[in-house]
Order: sequence, then C-alpha cells, then structure tokens
Amino acid sequence: MGNSASSKDSLTSEMIQKRYKNYQIEQSMSINNESFNYIDPNAFKSTRLLQNLDLSKNCIKSIHGMSFAYLDFLKVLNLSHNQLTTIYFDIFIQQVVLQELDMSSNQIKEIEPKAFDKTLCLETLKLNKNQLKSFSSDKVFKSLINLKHLDLSENEFASIDSRLLAKQSKLSHFSAAQNMLTSIDSKLFSSTKSLVDINLSQNQIKSIDSSSLKQLNCLETLILNNNQLNSIDARLFRDLVNLKHLDLSFNQIELNANQSDLFVQNKLLTHLNMSNNKISA
Repeated sequence: MGNSASSKDSLTSEMIQKRYKNYQIEQSMSINNESFNYIDPNAFKSTRLLQNLDLSKNCIKSIHGMSFAYLDFLKVLNLSHNQLTTIYFDIFIQQVVLQELDMSSNQIKEIEPKAFDKTLCLETLKLNKNQLKSFSSDKVFKSLINLKHLDLSENEFASIDSRLLAKQSKLSHFSAAQNMLTSIDSKLFSSTKSLVDINLSQNQIKSIDSSSLKQLNCLETLILNNNQLNSIDARLFRDLVNLKHLDLSFNQIELNANQSDLFVQNKLLTHLNMSNNKISA
C-alpha cells in the first residue's frame, strides 16, 4: 500500500478546502500542476459527493489505501502524468461505481493482482505510456466485466497472456501499440467478440496465426502498421465481415498470385493501406 509522508508533501483536506469553498457539495474537482507527492488518507473525507476527480499533472508517487476510501460516488478519476510506479490492491476498494480511470503517463511497473477487483463498473482503463512489461497475474482484469476501452500502448510488453481478456466480452476498443510484441496469441481475442477497434501498430510482430481474429464480426478497424510481418495467411481476415479500415503499411509483406482473394470477405473495406511493403506489381 502507499507510503506516508509529511503534510508539506501531501495533498490535504486543508488544501482542498482553501481551493473549493463549497467542497462538501462539489461533484467535480481538478487539482493540477502541483508539487505534492502523496495524498493524505483524509484528504477527501469531507468531499463524499465527488463524481469526477482530476489529479493529473502533479508529482504523485504513491497512493495510500485510504486516500479514496470516502469517495463512494466517484465515476471518473484521472491520475495521468504523475510518478506512480505501482498500483496497489487496496487503492480502489471503495470505487464500486467508477467508470473511467486514467493512469497513463506514469512510471507504473507493477499492478497487484487484486487492484481492480472492486471496480466492477469500469468501462475505460488507460494504462498507456508506462513501464509495464508484464502482469503479475493473468487474472488482473477478471472483475472488469463491463470494460469497453483498454489502452496498453507505449509500454514494454514482449507478450500478452492469452487469458488476460478472458472476461472482457464487452470490450470494443483495444490498443497495445508501441510495445515490443513479436506475436499475438491465437486465443487472446477469443472472448472479445464485441471488438470494433484493434491497434497493434509499432511492435515487432512477425506473424499472426490465422485463428487470431476468428469470429471478430464487429471489428471495423485493424491497425498493424510498422511491424515485421512478412506474410499474410489467406484465412486471417475471413471473419472480419465489417472491416472498414485496415493498415498493413511499413511491414515486409510479400503477396503471391494465390492471395488475390485475400480480402474477398471484407466487402465493407474502404481504407486499405499496404504501402512500404515488398509487393510487386
């Protein structure tokens, strides 16, 4: 759990009361561009009606398990652009109605296994621009059954466990762009039939199994540019009947005469980018 700190390094209830005259009935607060490193456990004790809290662009290094304990009605929480390194299991215990959580642009390296167990209503989770290499448990998102938007881009993932998205049947937007992925597990998207947008650009992906995108009937946008793909299985896009935008540019793809019907099932495809590959006329 988070560390304790002196009052001069902490966001305190006194600071909040000076800034917001009607702090007891405020439903939205923004506290940005300050130098505090920690959040006092009682900082929000008297602001129980808060629904939207923006603490982005501060210097927060750690969050105590009680820091948000009084915010039972919080729906939107922005902690982006801070200096967090770990998401502890007890930070969001009381956030049972939280819908949007932004923790992008921190220095997060670890997420404890039960960190999101109580955030059952979460729909948007932004973890992009951190230092994540892996998750300590493949069940870290198991309680996020209502998740629709997940951003893992600009981290350091070399692989993603096939079971990571097993409970995300409502997921519509997924990004793992700008990581170090070399392949995509064939079962990663097996439970995410509602996906509309997948971005896996700027990785090191060399091949994609033909079953990886199976039954993704809702998918409209697939971004795979700037990888190391050298071939495309003829069956890869077969189930993507609603695909409209496909970017395969800046790979090493070579197509042969037998692949002239590669996109025959993609009758709604209007934007196809295959520039900067090894395709000859």
